[in-house]
Amino acid sequence: MFAIDANIFLEVELDQERVEECMQFLTKVKDGELVAVLADFTVDSIIIGMERYDQDWKTIRRFLLSLLQYRGLEIYPTTMLDKIMATDHMARYSLDFDDSITLQSAVANNCSALVSFDLDFDRIKGLQRITPAQALLF
Repeated sequence: MFAIDANIFLEVELDQERVEECMQFLTKVKDGELVAVLADFTVDSIIIGMERYDQDWKTIRRFLLSLLQYRGLEIYPTTMLDKIMATDHMARYSLDFDDSITLQSAVANNCSALVSFDLDFDRIKGLQRITPAQALLF
């Protein structure tokens, strides 16, 4: 199982530079060929990112509805304990809270890797950060 960082969905939603790579990976998750987890907090972060780039409510709604179609995606409900553990990750790895929640959801779900473009995750001992293209080969 993979954990997915917000930037993977934002690449697609905002039609950024690596959109094709992300779409190929997310299609495999959508079809259930790959299994992944996305923290509910990360969903909120994606929405906030979309708002910052002037995405309207219809686009945000369409994104949220699309998540329901992902057969290989589990939306992980972060608990208060997860949030407390995330603060430990903040201290240990110098991550912001958003990244720490993503890391905690990966740890809580025994993920084999974290799919992200964020190089900050390379500092994490015991959890490999991979790109969407690498996940397709995993």
